[in-house]
Amino acid sequence: MQNNEFSDEISKKSSMNQSLSCISDIKIIKQAILKSRYKAVVNVNIIQLSLYFGICKYVSENTRQSVLGTGAIEAISKQLSVGLPGLRGVSSSGIKRMRSFHEAWQTIFANRPASLDDLYLQVSEHLKQTQ
Repeated sequence: MQNNEFSDEISKKSSMNQSLSCISDIKIIKQAILKSRYKAVVNVNIIQLSLYFGICKYVSENTRQSVLGTGAIEAISKQLSVGLPGLRGVSSSGIKRMRSFHEAWQTIFANRPASLDDLYLQVSEHLKQTQ
């Protein structure tokens, strides 16, 4: 009889250890998921900021030099709003604020990473092809 009781006790302890191990494993997995989510949000923000910087640089350079002509910002805003419904920040006033941001901060970003330059070139080439 004692043998069965001993076996039952070992089984209970083993089951408790497995439960504790499982809880520990779940915590590790949960931490990995949360860490990955945070990294994803950071990377998305970096990409979006790079995109908006490239757009505001393009708009600034081309509207101030009259390459796009008068009313260009309003036309860009309207086309973006129609082509990408739900996109925020592309109203005429939003695009003008982007342009102002670029003009105020361009000297600070003069030594920016090459990826922003690449983005600017891609946006410029795409916009030239669609005109």
